[in-house]
Amino acid sequence: MVLSSANLPNITENSPLIGESSFHTLDDLYQRREKEVVFLLAKHILEQYFRDEDGRGEPKVWYFPQLLKIVQSWIDSGHVEFKDGCRLQLLLLSEYAYTAAEKVYRAIVAGTGAVERLKLILDANAPIGSSANIDFETTRNVYRTSPKKCHVNYIAIDSGWEAKMAQALEMMPEVRAYVKNEGLNLRIPYTAAGHEHNYIPDFLVRVDMGEAEPLNLIIEVTGIHDAGKEAKADTMRSLWIPGVNALGTLGRWDYIEILDPWDAQTSIRRMINQIKMTEKA
Repeated sequence: MVLSSANLPNITENSPLIGESSFHTLDDLYQRREKEVVFLLAKHILEQYFRDEDGRGEPKVWYFPQLLKIVQSWIDSGHVEFKDGCRLQLLLLSEYAYTAAEKVYRAIVAGTGAVERLKLILDANAPIGSSANIDFETTRNVYRTSPKKCHVNYIAIDSGWEAKMAQALEMMPEVRAYVKNEGLNLRIPYTAAGHEHNYIPDFLVRVDMGEAEPLNLIIEVTGIHDAGKEAKADTMRSLWIPGVNALGTLGRWDYIEILDPWDAQTSIRRMINQIKMTEKA
């Protein structure tokens, strides 16, 4: 996690029409003890993520000492980076505090075997989606898909990379089928800076792994990384993918970020080989 004055100024000048200017700094905040940071983050994690089974009951307070140690270890291990003039006490501010708590929680799930206890909650109104139900009109440019690979005859194009991504998938013999996630209504809930959002990934692909059961691969084509994209990717890898696989009724799933659509085939094949090597080991 990077603490930088790019998001929060260290010095603010208040210059009234009449009278002298005054300068305000974060010195008062920086005078507070670092232990307060550890306590606050552990408290956020406990209250947000470690409650009774329904998620609405009382916090599981017996986890609090463990959470204190984990947060302290996260800080001591150098996972917080400071830009010019910034200090750890910035994590006492609510937006930073919630972001840090989210990061630590996702690391806890990924690193402790808790994925086996993740519970995926399907949409009660439409638990299972299908490309057979995609039907909408658009004024955007479209890409005509290959009927051998895609059930939807056109893909609405928002940018040039979407057509390139579809073309790359159609040229891969490993791809059994694909669809753009538009009108399919696959939404992944996630939190960023303490606020709830829905993430709509770009493509869903069924990949032939040399077995009867294909791999359901979610593809996100991304560019510059920011806090929002990082939260989406972390949620997919540490929560949603383990959760849907633990459910056991919707097949195997995985997730990949494509940084360059013009090299997507190489990235996907590299991932397929890594999965096969892991399974053999």
